Amino acid sequence: MQFEQTVEVEGEEGVMLHVDVSGSQNNTAISLFFIHGMGSCGATWHNQVSQFSPYFQTICPDLRGHGMN
Repeated sequence: MQFEQTVEVEGEEGVMLHVDVSGSQNNTAISLFFIHGMGSCGATWHNQVSQFSPYFQTICPDLRGHGMN
C-alpha cells in the first residue's frame, strides 16, 4: 500500500511528526484518523486505508518515538 501524501507536521516543542494521508481530499469528505498502539506505527493501518480511502480521507500519524518520528 502506497500512501498518497506524506507530510511533516510541527508538534509540541518543535518536534516534527510524520503523517500519511490518503483518499478523498475534497471539502465534504469525512476524515478517518487512525491511531496506532505502543511499539507500532501508522503503516499498521495499510489494510484499512486501502479499503476506506476510496470513500474517505484517511490520516495515519506516527506518534512520538514511533515509526518515522
